[in-house]
Amino acid sequence: MTSFLRVFLGLFIMTTSFAASDNVQDSLPAFIYKALTPAEWKSFQENGKFEGTALDKKDGYIHISMIHQLDRILKKFMKDEPLVIIVKLKTSVLKDKLVLEYSKSRTDKYPHYYGALPREAIAAVEKRPNA
Repeated sequence: MTSFLRVFLGLFIMTTSFAASDNVQDSLPAFIYKALTPAEWKSFQENGKFEGTALDKKDGYIHISMIHQLDRILKKFMKDEPLVIIVKLKTSVLKDKLVLEYSKSRTDKYPHYYGALPREAIAAVEKRPNA
């Protein structure tokens, strides 16, 4: 195989594996999670929807996590929050605007929601001390 062909195939594999979206129904569990501050949770309750944190609004989508990603997110983005609210969300309710995409560091794929999270998507809520 020529070096040109190897490079071409490598680029093709990289671009296809880094595609913007996957079939969400096949790739995500039944539930995904959004970590909120108490003030953000209060806003969600009062408005009946959640339009995102400052970071979400800056990036143009709501950052959500799968259960195995949640601790990493809490440590990275909410380390100064003594209390966090973990909102368990029903993937089935969000599927029309939900995309599985690589993080900016390209290390893992995360669920991103393009829209305001509706109240109907909430399956459970847990208030948790943030260690």
